[in-house]
Amino acid sequence: MLPIDFIVIDTEGQELLREIAVVDYTGEQIYEAFVQGAVGNEKPYYNHKSLEQILQEFKAIAEGKNIVCHCAHHDRKVLQRSYNFIQEVLPKCDWVCTYKLARITWPHLESYSLGDLSTYLNLRVNHQYFSEEQAHLARYDALFTYQLYLQMTQQDIKQLLQKYPNPFVSSRVDNPFQVHPDLKTISQQQYQALKSILQGIKDDRNHQSQGVVVTGEPGTGKSHLMMRLAQERLARNRLFFINHPNDPDGILFHIYSRVLESLIQRVGSTNYTQLDHLLAYFLSKIINRQNIPLPTQKEEKIIKVLEQNPLEIYEALGSVGTERKRDFWKLIEKKVEQWWQFTYDCSGFSWQILKGMIRYCYYTDPKRKLLIKRWLAGFELETVELETLGLIDVRWDTQTNRETWGLEAISVISKLSLVDEPLIMVFDQLESLGLEQNSNLLLAFGSSIKELFTHIKHSLIISIMFPDSWEIFQKKLNSSITDRQGNVQLTIQSPSRQDLEDLLNLHLQDLPVSFNEIFTPEEQKDILHQQVIRKVINRATDYYRFKRDGIPVPQLQPKAQYQTSRQTILEVSSALLKISQSVEELSKKLNSLLVQEPTPVPTSVPGLMVETAKVVPQPLVSLESQTLFDYLNKQKKYRKDSGQ
Repeated sequence: MLPIDFIVIDTEGQELLREIAVVDYTGEQIYEAFVQGAVGNEKPYYNHKSLEQILQEFKAIAEGKNIVCHCAHHDRKVLQRSYNFIQEVLPKCDWVCTYKLARITWPHLESYSLGDLSTYLNLRVNHQYFSEEQAHLARYDALFTYQLYLQMTQQDIKQLLQKYPNPFVSSRVDNPFQVHPDLKTISQQQYQALKSILQGIKDDRNHQSQGVVVTGEPGTGKSHLMMRLAQERLARNRLFFINHPNDPDGILFHIYSRVLESLIQRVGSTNYTQLDHLLAYFLSKIINRQNIPLPTQKEEKIIKVLEQNPLEIYEALGSVGTERKRDFWKLIEKKVEQWWQFTYDCSGFSWQILKGMIRYCYYTDPKRKLLIKRWLAGFELETVELETLGLIDVRWDTQTNRETWGLEAISVISKLSLVDEPLIMVFDQLESLGLEQNSNLLLAFGSSIKELFTHIKHSLIISIMFPDSWEIFQKKLNSSITDRQGNVQLTIQSPSRQDLEDLLNLHLQDLPVSFNEIFTPEEQKDILHQQVIRKVINRATDYYRFKRDGIPVPQLQPKAQYQTSRQTILEVSSALLKISQSVEELSKKLNSLLVQEPTPVPTSVPGLMVETAKVVPQPLVSLESQTLFDYLNKQKKYRKDSGQ
């Protein structure tokens, strides 16, 4: 692969150096000099220097670098003779010849001169095509050699990328359970804040839930932060992802349905679900030597398994379908029922819901697991199915029953977490609730959030939304709701340029090239100029497709930027008009009220004759103020004439 850390040089001169220019890998000219007294350098160039000084300065630039030249043997020969002339050694460098590379890359061409290659490839410098009239100026030739070398590196990159899929193709985190490259330095402060809040919930004796609102503009990485939270906390915390509801009469059941979906998500690369983790660690806290000081033989077996690794409880108590395993799990269910009745009582649906969760984890038959999942999700089962599973028949006569079931089921899950780690509930995609047509939905959602904070303990409840959406929530919902929901407010800012570049390199970690090697400096500038994570990755996707597949890079809409600037100008103009109107009113008051009064002369001084003169009031408006008034009036007239 062609080197990307390089400098491009061009020299002029036959036997000895007469002129030299150096361009760095970004395409910027970093050095240019003319040998003082050399033939052809009679013009008064601003950077005339002695040959020895030029060669010393060039050596400091070029030592150890990759040097790119067109017809490198000529440039190297001129430099070698020049260093020999001053009795110095040519810098140690690796030389790359674009002339030789061009013959390999485009073997069918008739000419490989810099001018012909530049014409063939439509190369431009400062938006100008190659001109023979300006050729053989070191600066000019070096800049076109740089463009030529970039074309060659891109050909090299294209062949390399054919083996690899586009690493930037996925730029959006749809839910926290997805896996995307994650640069830990991005939003690290906000992540540490969430960890601290979680620890505070765990340490709180009252087990109060805490609300956090995470705001940020689209694409800044709010959902990405939730993905990091899931990846790093799922081993111990249970995390639920809840999108926006649609039915104002069924919000709690909607929340529970999304919680149930999250519970059956696998944790990391294991075969265990979040529900498996929740139940296993719950069992380890209630079936132990502290609660059962004199265990039976079966109880001793269960306790030992839970002490070694709670998750082994699903495999270590017997083979699938055996009577031995069924007996162990009947005992576990009995112990849980006793503990639950003693701690919370078994009224309502709570114990039946917990029993359904235990059996979902215990059964290995996919059909039975599916039936229990449907029952937990509120679907009615046939009588024979309920008898097989040992579950009650729940009649869904009204929507109220579903809402009651949903809230109680979430409450059961939070109670299971009380003996272990706090729950994490993530509400995302809430922007639509702020729309005018969804006012009733927003109010119902606010009431449901209040119910959660009242009945659900030991939980971190996170709401993700745009800043303007959060403002709407605060305006339309009662402060008793938003104060709990946004007890802590975290703002996600756009990452730094360096963080964005590091993130792109993280996407490229499975490829043998880096961000700087794939993309030219101009392309890098365009990609990173997008600023927010999603737009940056999308732009990198566009350029990757272009380099690998030849698909043209879509042009961004400059018109949108123009319209934004025009809108800003209009807003500023309107503000200036208001200021001018205020100043005009003040001017009238100044002219009418503030006048220079004559200085009174004491009349009581004996022998002093005072001549009474008529005093003409003078306005106290300065020349500078009058000039400002005139300017603003002209601006006002201009706006009126132009129709603004």
